[in-house]
Amino acid sequence: MNSTIGCEKLPNWFDIFQLTDFFLNSIVSKVDFFTQYVFANVIFIGSLNFTIYRYTALCMPTRFLIMWKNSTIIKMFLFQFLISVIIEIPFIFFNSQYSFMKCNRIYNNYVDTIIAFIVNIKNLIILFVITITSLTLNILMILQLKSKDTQKNNHFELSITIYTIINFVGMLMIFINTVLSILGDVFDHIEVKLFAIRSAPFVFDVATLFYTPIFAFSSNDLRIEISKIMFTFFKRSTSTPVQLFSTRRYSVWRSSKNTQK
Repeated sequence: MNSTIGCEKLPNWFDIFQLTDFFLNSIVSKVDFFTQYVFANVIFIGSLNFTIYRYTALCMPTRFLIMWKNSTIIKMFLFQFLISVIIEIPFIFFNSQYSFMKCNRIYNNYVDTIIAFIVNIKNLIILFVITITSLTLNILMILQLKSKDTQKNNHFELSITIYTIINFVGMLMIFINTVLSILGDVFDHIEVKLFAIRSAPFVFDVATLFYTPIFAFSSNDLRIEISKIMFTFFKRSTSTPVQLFSTRRYSVWRSSKNTQK
């Protein structure tokens, strides 16, 4: 039985075999590890930036346009990517390799278990900080909206609430998966370790891909803002710069263009 479904029931399903040609395997594995964790860090930090953006828009509207200029947003995107790369650079120098399990599952792992443990602790700290910060800001936004009882706010409050719950559950799944991986290393329980490894792809798919479209489609305000962002990026005039996410300046700019025509 080569399928991964039900392979836990097979005898010795957790047996591991290292792939041949360790030198080439290690190089490819390093590249894979580096890109994988950089991409994950970009997603997590981007989620936190998005939460901070919404929080300033709702709770500090008078300072919103000052804080979120075009140049500021671009710099944050670049900083987000650079910090994600810098975090992972030290781990390039440690050997990693692909391994093969009897149940036809290939996974990536560090050869040194201490390094693997350090990487998991690093990921756990990042996840904890981002999850707690995002949850706190989202709850503050919901409380802020509750204080303003209008139909529009009620709709947006529901969207924020749905997003908060799904976001927290997704991040909690990744957090638990990372904890299981750490426990497997610390107590040398290979079953727990490989359970975390095998469930990681599903957990990451749910956490990073599932909650975003739900929030986007459930929020009419967000759909409008996304349309403005796309218009700003692809049809921005060099003589009249448009502030990203600014409804008022966007309307003024469109009116002036229509007048010129």
